[in-house]
Amino acid sequence: MKSTAIASGDEVDSYCGKCKLERVHNVVALVDGAVAKVLCKTCGSQHRYKSTKTEPKKKVRATTRKSSASGPARQLKLWEKAMEENGENARKPYSIFDMFVPGDIIEHSQFGSGVVTEVSAAGKMHVLFQEGPRRLIFNRVPPQETAA
Repeated sequence: MKSTAIASGDEVDSYCGKCKLERVHNVVALVDGAVAKVLCKTCGSQHRYKSTKTEPKKKVRATTRKSSASGPARQLKLWEKAMEENGENARKPYSIFDMFVPGDIIEHSQFGSGVVTEVSAAGKMHVLFQEGPRRLIFNRVPPQETAA
């Protein structure tokens, strides 16, 4: 009759974080009869035992929060509202040499139209574009031309 108790040195299957795959490991340490540490036979890394059995995922409880939009959807609504309120005539072309204040609508050559949401003293500003927020620089001193 074969014993099912696991001993140090036995082979077990475990997920190897270094290999990023399920591999055969040797048992290095046991705690209360359960495998605690293993040694990967492929890459030689020693780590905690990670069971390979697929365990059912815990159900995520629905939040009781009543927010109509979250994350990207909320940002998109904020962007759309800012564009509606500030028509085409209020847009400033973006340049790293210009000054901007929160609420300014800018036109960026790559990202399109955006609204300045926050400005820091370090010459950085947060701008909300249709695709999402970006941090841009502004108020830089233009390079000086050298006299020849």
